[in-house]
Amino acid sequence: IVSALPDDPMLGISALAHGWFVDSYRGHLRVHHGGNIDGYSAQVAFFPTDDLGVVCLTNMDGTGLPELSVRRAADLALGLEPRDWSAAALTKRDAARKAAETDDETPRVAGTTPSHPLADYAGEFDHPGYGALHVDLPAGGEGSGVAAMTLRLGTLSTPLEHWHYDTFRAPGEAEDRRNVLGGLLVRYEIDDAGSVAAVHVKVEPSLGALRFAAAADPRLSDPRVLGEFVGTYEIEGTQFVVTLRADQLVANVVGQPTSTLVAGRDDTFTIAELEGSAVHFRRDPSGSVIAVELRQPNGTFVARRKD
Repeated sequence: IVSALPDDPMLGISALAHGWFVDSYRGHLRVHHGGNIDGYSAQVAFFPTDDLGVVCLTNMDGTGLPELSVRRAADLALGLEPRDWSAAALTKRDAARKAAETDDETPRVAGTTPSHPLADYAGEFDHPGYGALHVDLPAGGEGSGVAAMTLRLGTLSTPLEHWHYDTFRAPGEAEDRRNVLGGLLVRYEIDDAGSVAAVHVKVEPSLGALRFAAAADPRLSDPRVLGEFVGTYEIEGTQFVVTLRADQLVANVVGQPTSTLVAGRDDTFTIAELEGSAVHFRRDPSGSVIAVELRQPNGTFVARRKD
């Protein structure tokens, strides 16, 4: 199967044969294949009629070094006239970059600020397939300014700077090998109650932005903390009773089914049985729980603690 025509007269037509690429390299039959994964690249090439094989392994992904190294090694082993393959590749790359240049690939709205203090954007965010994404706040960066934060995903990390509104950006460009996350946009999702609910990040070029949901505050899994919310709350004569069952908060309103409260952040819980609804427990200056906000699609209602 012919897969590509050559872009250099010294390279023949490329074809596929049982999973291998087959072409003519400067008049010599070549069978080869490369590979890429995060942090690694490889190229394996055989020259069957010349009894020659070349393998190149690198500790960098998405690089053309293995192919160029194979060509250089083949030139030496086959006694061919030397050619500066690296210089030719750099010239081609620079021309492609220049052709692709735009004023700004990612439009930016000037003069905006984050809607929350930076501390609200920090924390852990989870995706069922990609695991945990962490955003760390720098020392002394608790305000609402534009100080850089740090994003960590697996073994990768990058600083973040405010881009516009509730979107942050990793400095640099995607082709910068020193920061493979360069140019990454991180857009925060704010829910109806004004809380940070998730971040949307495009971590794979071939996929759309992935949603990493804000992880629950680990403090809200402590039965001692959950016990602080247990009690009876009342609004206009209707009682909202919160109890603890096997380390899980549940709520009940007379005449309605029992609801399960799922831990979120900042003393806020979503209601498992009612999509789009949540409860937020209010504290007084001393830290005592004094009321609960019932956040529903049709409004927010406050129930005061009776006990």
